[in-house]
Amino acid sequence: MFTYKRFQNPLLIRKEENKVENSIKNTEVTAETPPSVDGGFFCPKIVITGGPACGKTTVVEHLAEYRPDIRTVPEAATQVLSSGFPLPNENRPWSEEWQRGLQLAIAGHQLGLEAVAATDQRQEPRRGQILDRGILDGAAYLPGGAEEFSEMVNTPLESMLRRYDAVIMLGWLSIRTYETNSNQTRFEEESRARELTNRVKEAWSQHPNFIEVEEQTERAKAVADLIDQLVSRGEE
Repeated sequence: MFTYKRFQNPLLIRKEENKVENSIKNTEVTAETPPSVDGGFFCPKIVITGGPACGKTTVVEHLAEYRPDIRTVPEAATQVLSSGFPLPNENRPWSEEWQRGLQLAIAGHQLGLEAVAATDQRQEPRRGQILDRGILDGAAYLPGGAEEFSEMVNTPLESMLRRYDAVIMLGWLSIRTYETNSNQTRFEEESRARELTNRVKEAWSQHPNFIEVEEQTERAKAVADLIDQLVSRGEE
């Protein structure tokens, strides 16, 4: 089953531009409201998030097939780690400084992916956007959480939350064995993965439209049903 956490009705739809400062380039990045189509419809941005190996990417891939009228935005972290970002090794052991550098790179890439998605939306309108994680996921990987992440990217927490209309959190899947060798960009042991799941929830639960999907075998269908509800509310 899925549970709603402080879910607002109707869905928060952006009526005007949300401006978020990108401290990496010291310029403003604008999360533009998609153009209205079909008599005033607005395109909701919905984040799918969760801890490592929660089945998130599988769910997003399912949604891409189930709802081709919705645009999907890939995970920034996987693209950054797969594109040559320097990884820890014998000469460069893991450190908090390395983690901060990684999260800065991911945050900048996330904003870039969202900017491209906004451009694509203007060229080819869709009924919604599904994001494989959002910018605030990086807060889970810093000791100071959302407060430290907000300071690092020089962006208020409220501004980061306003970038999205809803956040769907996938809980920990205890029914399967956690493996790091199934994903070359996954470094965390199971205990750390569980901790990160809780920290991701802590960061995103402040969103007014935060929805948690608890452990279940048909979570892809549950999320698809939620997406149907959220998108239909955006059309009201």
